[in-house]
Amino acid sequence: KSPTPADYLMLVGNVSDDCGGVVGATPKFYLYRGEIVKDCSLSGTITDYNNGTYSCLISNSTLNQDVDLIYGYWNVSFNATKDYYNSSETKFEENALYLASRPVLTIGSNYVSTGNYTSGWGDLWFFQVDVEDDDYTGEQGSLVNVSFWVNLTGNWEYVGSQVCSPPCTGINVNALKFNRSFSCSDIGARFFKFNATDNFYPIDKRFKSESSTQSFIISPDQASLNIEEGDSSIVNRPGIETSVLRVSIADWSKGGITVRESGISGRIYITKNRTTFDSYVPISTGEDSYFTYEFDPNCSYYTGRQWWKVELTDSCYSSASTGNASVYV
Repeated sequence: KSPTPADYLMLVGNVSDDCGGVVGATPKFYLYRGEIVKDCSLSGTITDYNNGTYSCLISNSTLNQDVDLIYGYWNVSFNATKDYYNSSETKFEENALYLASRPVLTIGSNYVSTGNYTSGWGDLWFFQVDVEDDDYTGEQGSLVNVSFWVNLTGNWEYVGSQVCSPPCTGINVNALKFNRSFSCSDIGARFFKFNATDNFYPIDKRFKSESSTQSFIISPDQASLNIEEGDSSIVNRPGIETSVLRVSIADWSKGGITVRESGISGRIYITKNRTTFDSYVPISTGEDSYFTYEFDPNCSYYTGRQWWKVELTDSCYSSASTGNASVYV
């Protein structure tokens, strides 16, 4: 019955006498459910096949739009009349058919969220889907198995499944919610979708559905830099001693935790004339996960207060910089 395009419904009966099939009869097909009685000839089209076989066809649009044709079991009766014949007996079949529906899945960009409100790869991502299956009101009810898929590489990857007793709708209310974490290599425009089967699928493979494909964008993690050592330090020139300048990284896509990873790219700038950052030195985090630079000034650095800062330039993270810190030469 739903969603569109719906199936059509065809009722078929045979009228015969002691000489064989009877043509030209007036067949009557009725559908019953509770107090509802539907004369098929008023909803559909009667066909005489001129061999004693008759049918009543209810089109898919009528089946979908007729509010009286509700979900669940329907009883069917059939009889026929013709001039100069006694009326036939009425054939009655209980639970002759069951009106059902396929699941409907609804998604969109507003169905995607993250735990720390960033779009970074390190955040915990949530993907929701509204699940509806109108025939949940029928005797068989509805139980929908929904599967979540992501496409990160050009191929669809199965993430997981949940079971829903519809309706399961409303973002952050009753919509089904799946979560997925990602890595730096997943940065870029990616895709997700859902598909579903309901409790009729094991006996009828038509009872399945798939959502539209929705894109989402994974970004570098939001980060900030924190000076751990070296601000307001003092160092003599040249070659007598060094000043350790040390900076840590906080990953806000992961809730502000300190990053514990070596090999992350950055730059350190140190003034020579007390005012201008005119060059930088490439640096990366060490085994201790810090940016560490041992500053050993030569005579090109003026004596007095110099300024230094570190910038985060790694492609896995958003651009970030410390504020200006001082070192006294």
